[in-house]
Order: sequence, then C-alpha cells, then structure tokens
Amino acid sequence: CKNNIFENNIVEAFDSPYTIQCLQDCGNNQYYGNITLSCACGGIGFTARGDLFPNSVTQMPTNEQIINHVAYNSSAGGGGCTTCKNLVVDHYTSINNVQGFGMHLGTVGNGENGDGVATFTGTNMLIAGNSTLGFSSIDYTTWSLDHSLLFNSGTYTPALTDAAYTNIVTSDPAMGGCVVYIPTGSPAKGAGVAGSDIGATILYRYQDGVLTTTPLWNTTTGAFPCGTFVSGVNDIAGVSCFDVHTRLN
Repeated sequence: CKNNIFENNIVEAFDSPYTIQCLQDCGNNQYYGNITLSCACGGIGFTARGDLFPNSVTQMPTNEQIINHVAYNSSAGGGGCTTCKNLVVDHYTSINNVQGFGMHLGTVGNGENGDGVATFTGTNMLIAGNSTLGFSSIDYTTWSLDHSLLFNSGTYTPALTDAAYTNIVTSDPAMGGCVVYIPTGSPAKGAGVAGSDIGATILYRYQDGVLTTTPLWNTTTGAFPCGTFVSGVNDIAGVSCFDVHTRLN
C-alpha cells in the first residue's frame, strides 16, 4: 500500500491496529488524527519484509508520516518501525503502554535490513508512563528527536545525553486524565516547535489530509461519531464506539 491517507480513526482492543509490512514499493502513507486504545500489539508500526526483495531499498517503508497520533494503554509498544526510510513522526502521544516508540534495523539474515540506511525524524513527541522502554533508536543511520517530553518510561536507547536529542523535557506532563489533547498547566503546553504543544491534539477532523476546524467529537456529549447501532454488536457499553470517549477521558 502506498500514497494512502488514514484519518480520524480509533482502533480499540485489537492486535496490530495500524501496520505496514512492506514487500515492495510501499511509501508515502499518511496517518492523521488516529488513536489506538488498549491494543495487544501496541499502536502503529511498520516493518520491512524480506520475502520478495530481501535487503533492498524497495522493501523499506519510505516517507511514511504519523501526525497527531495517540497510543494509549496498550500491552505492547506504542509505535515504531523496523527498517524505515525517512519516517516522520510529529505531535505523537504514547501513554501507559509497555513501550513508547522504537526503531531498529532488521537482520541481514532474515532479509529485512533494507539498504541498511534507515532514517527517522521525530518532533513534539510526548512519551509518559510506559513501563519498559520510552524511546529507542538502534542502528538507524540518521535520526533526531526534538522538542519532546520523555517521562517515567523505563529506558532510553541511546541515553538522553546523545546529541540526537534536542530540546527535551523530562518533567511530569501533568495530563490530569487527558489523553487526546494537552491541558492548560501541562509543561507540554506550548513547549513544542514554534510554540505548539508537545504531544497529539485530536480535537478536530482531518479531511483528505488537511486539518479542519470542524470538531471531531460531539461538542455537547463528547461522543465520537459512530454509525448505525446493531443490537448485540456495537451497542454494548464498555466495548463500543458510542462510549469510547469515556475511556479516553
């Protein structure tokens, strides 16, 4: 898959919510304003596959963009990529997952190493309360993480003293239960690039990849927009679309 836009989605209690496993020519996909909640294999992740063109650039997920993405309360990683080229992540929130965000190269022996030159740019990323790993970049040729908040999230590889980290905040984000936007009083508020917030803000709809001023959530009830109710399928409290906003606070 290539040149696709995925916008305004919530995936809850699933295995791998948003993923690309690249066999060949799978670039320029854009993810805007998406959420993962209580998922088994984490949030959003891409990987190069060695099936068709092992250890070649054509198998690498290339020029993928993740903008305003929330990964919350998952029993694995919030996001990451094995062997991506020019991956861009901006305004990303990972809270209460096992891992925050991680990138590494696949192995040559498994044919998942691409051309061996993986690259990543991260800005305005909020990673807090993840149990084992906050952020990692292993064997990526060029990477950077700028204007981001990293708090209480296990280990960081390399350590935060590495020169690729710039303008990093390490204080409690003081989210106050908020997940899909940054509340007033948080040290992440206005601390991002050009005075934007660190972390995701998912309050308004994207349309064809463009952020609009149309509210995504019902401004009276807070509910997420849902389709037709089907008895016994999507009208069950606690696991359905109509009340997912209560689990996202």
